[in-house]
Amino acid sequence: MLIASAIPISYLKNNMQNDSTNNNKLITPKELASVFWVSSASIYRLIDSRKITFYKIGWVLRFKQTDIDQYLGWVKVEPIKL
Repeated sequence: MLIASAIPISYLKNNMQNDSTNNNKLITPKELASVFWVSSASIYRLIDSRKITFYKIGWVLRFKQTDIDQYLGWVKVEPIKL
């Protein structure tokens, strides 16, 4: 299972900024693995279990930034309020 908090915010801001250009950009499973700092096998497990939205074009798998953002919203763990 991926832990979203393991991804440095500065890395996400520098590499996957939310503008209209990046929202339409398709990235590969390998690129997504490097952004999440996990193995490619972890990404393929998410794909196999249908826990992340992906696009299959022929034999090629791709992800949209908006779908990645949505996935990160689902796995986000809020801090405990004391």
